[in-house]
Amino acid sequence: MGYREIYEKGLDRIRSIGMEPYLDLGAETHSQNRLNRQHLDSFVFEMRMLDSQQADTATTLFGAQLRAPIVAAAICESRILKRLAPWDPPYLEQIAAGLADAGSMMSTGMVTLEELARIVDQGAPVLHVVKPYQDDEMVLRHLERAAELGCVAVGMDVDVFFLEKAWDEVPILVDSGFRRGTDVLKALALGANGVGIATLLVVACAGGGRDGVRAMMEALYEELGRTMSITGCRSVGAIDPSILHRAELT
Repeated sequence: MGYREIYEKGLDRIRSIGMEPYLDLGAETHSQNRLNRQHLDSFVFEMRMLDSQQADTATTLFGAQLRAPIVAAAICESRILKRLAPWDPPYLEQIAAGLADAGSMMSTGMVTLEELARIVDQGAPVLHVVKPYQDDEMVLRHLERAAELGCVAVGMDVDVFFLEKAWDEVPILVDSGFRRGTDVLKALALGANGVGIATLLVVACAGGGRDGVRAMMEALYEELGRTMSITGCRSVGAIDPSILHRAELT
């Protein structure tokens, strides 16, 4: 299945339970989502067809070999997928399994330690994002259990981060509003090492569970690889900011 077919199949199920508005999680006027989209759309590609070759999208993040620098953004309980119950296996495990099938990485947000263990069992490398709970012991339990389970990395939401020191030492992951393989290439050209998606995985899971997630990732890989090829980027390491130009949007 192609991107549009996968997306529409999931969207039809979400609409059937009246939950489509919850795909846009921006606060109040949702202006930040519109601005994100407008900013991404303001970049256009410079085509470089001469001597182009089929691109290799493979990359490494946190020591894990991935088919492309497209990963799950931190995912936890979904009010949409919860209303599409029953799920067997649970939807978080189906998302993780679909990502494993596609050679991608799962990222978890506010999940229980039991859920985390079952997610790791699906086989995808896992990045566990720990929230800065007021309960220090809970934070430590999550950090320690993530290490025990073999998570490839553990992150934490913080208000202040010393970017000057970390910039060259820690992979830069971005998320929020990325919808297509072309969006991913723009982020990589602007300096990201990986791009997280979440809404697309929710829609894909709604439409086809584990298989829908795998198919969505395959569609994104194909879009990314094709656009890399026509912009002269033969590998992820060869992606260069010069392939982008800003267009004035009216």
